[in-house]
Amino acid sequence: MRVLGSVFAAALICMHFPAGAQEYPARPIRIVSPFGTGTAGDVLGRLTAFKLSQRLGVNVFVENRPGASGVTGAKHVSEAAPDGYTLLLGGGPLVLNQSLNPNLPLKIESDLAPIATFARTKIMMFTANNDQSPKTFAELVERLRAKPMPFGSVGPVTMGRLTTEVVLHRAGVTGTHVPYKGSSESLIAVIRGDVLFASDAVAPVLPQIKANALRALVVASNERLATLPEVPTLAEVGIPGVDINVWYGLFAPPNTPTAILKRIAGELAANNTDEDYRNRLREMQFETYNTPGGDIRGFILKELAFWRQFFQSSKLKLDN
Repeated sequence: MRVLGSVFAAALICMHFPAGAQEYPARPIRIVSPFGTGTAGDVLGRLTAFKLSQRLGVNVFVENRPGASGVTGAKHVSEAAPDGYTLLLGGGPLVLNQSLNPNLPLKIESDLAPIATFARTKIMMFTANNDQSPKTFAELVERLRAKPMPFGSVGPVTMGRLTTEVVLHRAGVTGTHVPYKGSSESLIAVIRGDVLFASDAVAPVLPQIKANALRALVVASNERLATLPEVPTLAEVGIPGVDINVWYGLFAPPNTPTAILKRIAGELAANNTDEDYRNRLREMQFETYNTPGGDIRGFILKELAFWRQFFQSSKLKLDN
């Protein structure tokens, strides 16, 4: 009878503690990437997933769900079970798209549970490295003040184009936007003189700077680049209050248990102390990034406010 009583008690315990309450994680974790396969964000997500697999002891894999400027993948995660087994690789592009279109069927600050940021890359403004091009940011501004000049980007609604627009707006000058199909076309256009300057992430630009084909003018961040420490920040050339980076983090469905969010955030922070991980990020011209104080929600709200204020004050048209 005692044995039967013990079995019955054990059965009651199992009934009161469902499978979801087992120690997390107990099975593979899926990270949904709203980016296309092979993009910088996708490669970064796969590297991070591999490192998380090692730390968590379960398979962590990436599933690509691009479309609708990242909303397709984000919406899928927002509607998934809040058990920590479906996560979103999100970041700056989602915040930017929401700032541009307040009618999107997803609010990043309420329809997703932010976990932590883990990496970012900076954006720089550059011109051709020749005698006809401006030597400094101040010289570029003077030329634009005298006459609006063409500048390149990889598309109408991209971080490079919008970084340029923010900087020109703060400087009180204008330029003529010329979109290209990708970074290689945009860089060639600057080198040839088809456009006077452009802004882009570090990775595609750095080889051309090292080859003396392009000249870096300024970094659109609060900190200088480790790879180009001689290039000033915007604050150093007289435009404070602009800190634009392409950042990435992980998100979960709303109502995911706090303990699970903290577990993943802790592993991401531990990832960022892994020297192999840090070195591989550096090779991609990324750096590890933990939101100051771990306040990712506050960070997102600040980013949303920055872009909303810019679009309202600049009245920027993004149709070309």
